[in-house]
Amino acid sequence: MSDWSQERADTIAAGDIVFKLLDKEIEPAADLHGALRWEAPDTVNKVGVFTGEWGGDHAATGAFIPTDLSAVDPQAGWRALVDEAQWILVQAGPSWRDRLVYRVGRIRDHHGRRDDRIEVEAESLYRHVEKIACRSDPSSPTLAVQAKYRDSRRGESKRVLKDYLLVNLLRDFQPGGISGWDQWAPSAWSGILPDRWPIMVNPRMSAIITAYTHLDARFDMAGDLFAETLDAAGLLLTTDLWLEGDPQPFPEYCTLTKPTLILDVVPRGFDTSVTGHIGDMLKGLTRSFSTEQNSPILELGDRPLTHAEVLPWVVWRPKHMNVTSEFTITKSTDWRSTVGGRSPEAINRMLAGTTKSIFQGIGFALAAAVPVFGPLLVAGAAMLGEWVSDLTQDRLFAWSSWTNLARRDAHGRLAYRDQVHAGDGWSLQAMQQGFAALAAGAGSISVAFDVDRSAPFRLFRDFRAGDQCGAEHRGLVFASYVESCSIGAERGRPFQTVALGDPAGRESPVRALGISVKGLANALARVKTFIQ
Repeated sequence: MSDWSQERADTIAAGDIVFKLLDKEIEPAADLHGALRWEAPDTVNKVGVFTGEWGGDHAATGAFIPTDLSAVDPQAGWRALVDEAQWILVQAGPSWRDRLVYRVGRIRDHHGRRDDRIEVEAESLYRHVEKIACRSDPSSPTLAVQAKYRDSRRGESKRVLKDYLLVNLLRDFQPGGISGWDQWAPSAWSGILPDRWPIMVNPRMSAIITAYTHLDARFDMAGDLFAETLDAAGLLLTTDLWLEGDPQPFPEYCTLTKPTLILDVVPRGFDTSVTGHIGDMLKGLTRSFSTEQNSPILELGDRPLTHAEVLPWVVWRPKHMNVTSEFTITKSTDWRSTVGGRSPEAINRMLAGTTKSIFQGIGFALAAAVPVFGPLLVAGAAMLGEWVSDLTQDRLFAWSSWTNLARRDAHGRLAYRDQVHAGDGWSLQAMQQGFAALAAGAGSISVAFDVDRSAPFRLFRDFRAGDQCGAEHRGLVFASYVESCSIGAERGRPFQTVALGDPAGRESPVRALGISVKGLANALARVKTFIQ
């Protein structure tokens, strides 16, 4: 592994972007400039897919599809084509946070007399998050012996998510490497050997307080486990690649020497709400929670809330947009959700235990009265007890209701009455499902547009996915967040696209209505997040 930071710095200083194909060791393998077309997206809490197209005579073609594969060892050729990892790096600014990295997933080779080109698709680093399993007992040295049924963590959502990432990566790379009561203190990291960690959680814990959450991990994949918490608590899970020559990201904890993927959870600090005639002076929106109305409260603040921890504010105006913007308003639909229909797990266990005990007592009494049939009577009573205990479960019809009073008042006299979902009444899961159902019925404002080349704002330099932004529409400035953005070029002409707000707001209502209540109920059954 080499330090090629000077080459990156020279390219950025010359006003160009770093555009490289990297091999499995994160070493430069080819320069990708001169593509027929390419687009590199930056997205929030989901995998972004890079797409690119190069002519068959481009120098990178031989790097994507090696032509010097040995005919003597077909297996080696197969591994080079199919198994060996390749990465695409796009860096548009001087900081190591200004780069996007994607793992090559598919290569299409169009080779013929009239069509000689290759198409490449690659997945963003967030795919790593989706491939981290949160075990029920991450401290167990062996997979077969998992002493705990679940790894249950509760508290401030940002800290809880980072805890899950840290303990599960610690198990993989350096068990016992962190010691002490506070695993986020610099002294606790004194035994860390960073070269063993290809993926590391940023050990610095910001002072910004985030919402409360309760998560249970039972061999869940981190992407699925974290999704509801990230969305509901307004958090952004960042994935950045540190390379040799970059400034040390947290020197008081450890010193990095090899390419390392750094994960972090930071407040997104946004809300898709109208801010009025405040223009460029707006410094940021903060969101607190009203327990009386079960609804967010918006306030103006002046604290750093962007990916790079600098003060926002970018306001996109009609003159910055290549074409007319697509501004979409999605009205909220539900103010009350009801969850239940099944008995709470604790009551089911109590009923089952009581029933089994009764029949076991009967079995032992009969066995004492008729000793010759004693073993048979005890076994028969136990089997009958199991059968009857199953029948007694879910006999209690338990329900919980959750309401958003601010939304109810806004919907008026003819508001929709209710939204019902199956679940365990009077339980934490019911709270989780009720919250998720209310979130699904919330409204949003979203806008998507192509950026004019004369616009003053540039991706990385001024904003990134997850940052707060504003969009002017019909004289009003609407505050939102960057849901996705991308840079690219086609036939040498650069372009930039931006999408603000909830992407669901831009979907067709026909598609939204196609989701059945049963399908939504089944999806909510997987939710393990409770935000209050």
